[in-house]
Parts: sequence; structure tokens; C-alpha cells
Amino acid sequence: MSATDAAEERAGELGVDLSTVEGTGADGNITVEDVERTADEQGKVVATEGAIEKTEELGVNLENVEGTGAHGRITVEDVEKAAKEQDGE
Repeated sequence: MSATDAAEERAGELGVDLSTVEGTGADGNITVEDVERTADEQGKVVATEGAIEKTEELGVNLENVEGTGAHGRITVEDVEKAAKEQDGE
């Protein structure tokens, strides 16, 4: 099993064991997208770094945000929308 440095970092952020990820990159390498897909399949919350920072700023629980990005990834825009809904706007 081989993974890109970025995939290894993302797996650490998401708590994904790389041995559970099927690589779809060149020569079967594990990519960030593979890690995020696996995290989604395992029911883990997948969000961009900016979205995570925005949840802390706005006091939004990531588990209450619907992701509209690639593979259901939560984006900054998703967090901002959830914050407005949370505030009743």
C-alpha cells in the first residue's frame, strides 16, 4: 500500500486507517479523494480545513452540516449556510 503525503495527512485528520482505503491513483496509490471517500463510507465527517475553521468561528457543529462538495465534503459555504439556518435567518 502506498499513499501520497497529502493522503496520509488527510487520513490522520479524519481518523481513517489507510489499510482500509482502496487506492485509485497511479499504480494503486491512495489519494486524498480515496481517503475522503472511505471516511464518508465509514460515516466520518469530511470537511475542508477552511470549513473546520469556520465552524469554530461560527459555533456550528459539523455533524449538523450537509456537505455539497466533492464526495459530500463540507465546504465553507455549507458551514455559513448552516450557521444562518441555526440563527433562524
